[in-house]
Amino acid sequence: MSKLEFINTLGEMGNSMPLVAQKTLQHKAELCKLIENLLPDSNDKADIARAIAMAMDGAIIRAAWGEPEEALHGFNQLVEGVCRLTP
Repeated sequence: MSKLEFINTLGEMGNSMPLVAQKTLQHKAELCKLIENLLPDSNDKADIARAIAMAMDGAIIRAAWGEPEEALHGFNQLVEGVCRLTP
């Protein structure tokens, strides 16, 4: 399953397929934890990881629309900005 399919699955399947929803949410939680483990220690590390994961979802959608360079550039700008705000 591609990253874009994971983004769409929960919204499209919702509660009609509980196992799909569970796997999708598990994937998102694992991604957030992975990002969190890459960040420097701070009190809001988990919040920053969730924000970066959300930005990643947006970048994936933008790339799927046929603008991969713009998606990557925007994502990189956002992550660099967030990292500058982190003490």
